[in-house]
Amino acid sequence: MSDAKTFKCPSCGSALEPDGDEKEVKCAYCGSTVIVPKDLRDDDETDEDDAEHDIGTPRHVRWLIQNGNDATVKVDGIMPNGSDVQINLSGKKADGGKFEGYVLYTPPPPFAAPQPGTMIKIKYNPKRVNVQLDFAIQIDGQFYFHDLLL
Repeated sequence: MSDAKTFKCPSCGSALEPDGDEKEVKCAYCGSTVIVPKDLRDDDETDEDDAEHDIGTPRHVRWLIQNGNDATVKVDGIMPNGSDVQINLSGKKADGGKFEGYVLYTPPPPFAAPQPGTMIKIKYNPKRVNVQLDFAIQIDGQFYFHDLLL
């Protein structure tokens, strides 16, 4: 593999090598579909902006994982909410700004919701911070999407 055309899978860290102008590549190790960074594509056209605004879709979550800012948040509390669990979160954005709010999460079997006091990672869209923080939450190595109300 050529170092100039490789990048790491955000889920498992394996080396990924895009082919030409493809916009997505599937990780051979973990099976994740990953958006190829724009600077590694052969073409000048990109649908990255479309993915950013296609909120709530798997394509948007992949965009967040590739382009979002990292933050670590603390689980402040857990409350049952029907078949979901409401996870109350607090943390700081990359610019030092504070946020707190909640996310509704349906733990897929055999996973359980993180416990209060647990620190978890999120990827958030730094462009949408005035009303809602658009983010994907990482639990047990998987990313889940939600809008966090500020």
